[in-house]
Amino acid sequence: MKSYKARRIISALALSMVITACVQAEEGATAYGRVHREISTVSTETSTTSYETRESHSGKEARVFTGVGVGDVILPNMKSHRMPRGLTKTVRSFYGNYNAGILAKVKDGGKWGLVGTDGSVLIAPKYKELDSAGVPGMFWATEKKTPVLIDKNGNPLPAGTSAPAVHADGEDDLTPFKEKGKYGFKDSAGNVKIGPVYKEVLAPFSEGIAFVKNGDGKKVAVDTTGKELFAAPYDELFAYHDGLAEYRRNVHKLNWGGLVGIVLGNVVGGGGYYGIYDDYYGIYNGFTLSYDGVKRGYIDRSGTVVIDSKNDEVWPITAYGTFVKNKGKLGFMNRKGAYIIEPGNYDIAPGVWDDAGGLIAIKDKGKGKYAVFSLTDGMQMSPFAYDNITFHGSNRIVLTKNKRKLFVDEETGTIIAEYPEKSEIGLFGVEKYAWLVDEKGIYHIIDTEGTVLYSAQPGSLTAAMPFLNGVTVVKSKGVYGIMDSKGNWIVKPAYKEIKFL
Repeated sequence: MKSYKARRIISALALSMVITACVQAEEGATAYGRVHREISTVSTETSTTSYETRESHSGKEARVFTGVGVGDVILPNMKSHRMPRGLTKTVRSFYGNYNAGILAKVKDGGKWGLVGTDGSVLIAPKYKELDSAGVPGMFWATEKKTPVLIDKNGNPLPAGTSAPAVHADGEDDLTPFKEKGKYGFKDSAGNVKIGPVYKEVLAPFSEGIAFVKNGDGKKVAVDTTGKELFAAPYDELFAYHDGLAEYRRNVHKLNWGGLVGIVLGNVVGGGGYYGIYDDYYGIYNGFTLSYDGVKRGYIDRSGTVVIDSKNDEVWPITAYGTFVKNKGKLGFMNRKGAYIIEPGNYDIAPGVWDDAGGLIAIKDKGKGKYAVFSLTDGMQMSPFAYDNITFHGSNRIVLTKNKRKLFVDEETGTIIAEYPEKSEIGLFGVEKYAWLVDEKGIYHIIDTEGTVLYSAQPGSLTAAMPFLNGVTVVKSKGVYGIMDSKGNWIVKPAYKEIKFL
């Protein structure tokens, strides 16, 4: 199909694009999780954006962009702001099953099977449960009662086969064991490294430190030789990650399912599209960067409190730091416990952040408007001038103001395309493609430049998931199939559920 720029589609065909609930994560199809990418280094450029001052309903002046269009720089600070590299990883490392020729698990008649990347059926639906074993090409399958370990073709694997233990930091973390009511630690070879002398293991070894309750009943941190490092008199303790450990007081149990994924603010916050695990910062679906009621704080490797649980609210930690609220004011602290966004009359919408680019959309509650901030140093990247800001992955951000919706390059701040107010671009994640749905319910695939690559026949599709590995789960006539970026069927619609692996 001939390609057109989305902006030409808008002007020539008068399409009014709108992502409806059909594009949100409908039951029966999921895709991957939180996005990570390398952060780009950019140079300085002066803004040429013009503004018009108008009277707002409250009688206060509000800045409104006017006279800007496709090709103009609307966010000049994006291009001028330097962001450090190396804070994030790529989710490509999670594509192991795809590289092994496995595309997704499919459900029909209440049973699960597998399809390959070429659309072929690897295992016809026959299992009540079918889940990844954590190693590409290995799955736990339950046909009757007892789960068995199988390969991608359904062949049982030899008894004793198991996934190798992998530690993110490369160290051989010690494993606790119990003997005569006391706990000690062994290495991966089964050698006893610390004898059974502890009443309880409060948090396992990570980065060379564990939390235990010693023989006197005191909560302490110990190193891999058993040496006590410092007292840790907290209600609950968690393992170290990147030099910080979380502690809690007056705790509530954390519901990870309601908290953590993303990327990319709206990539996960927009409805929980994604379902891939990360080693720490993106634990599960729908990371919303919101406070969950837990009284938490963070300590460094010496036991010094870096972020105090005595604050009114402390959000879960990220690679950049965390939001902290005290005396009604919300600010952002880096991982050293210093405010980089000073406390103010702010609010954040669940999901409106881009962890890969280190960006967050913050709302000024007084003005009722959003601005973009950097989480690397707290720099304000835009004025509080927008009715809505959403991050879509692959360096794409959408700004909404005064019935205008601008599709913008996140790295340069340049407007790529403009859409009507009620339209919305789907999620790219780390992919090059996303969905658009117009007011008539017609589905279109676009790339990151706004080029329309495919338009479905009216009424032929009723749901579409974000792309993964260049393909997407879609729903047609009540069942799911898998389509490529040009609209070709890889797996024709035939299944009640499809989940990428």
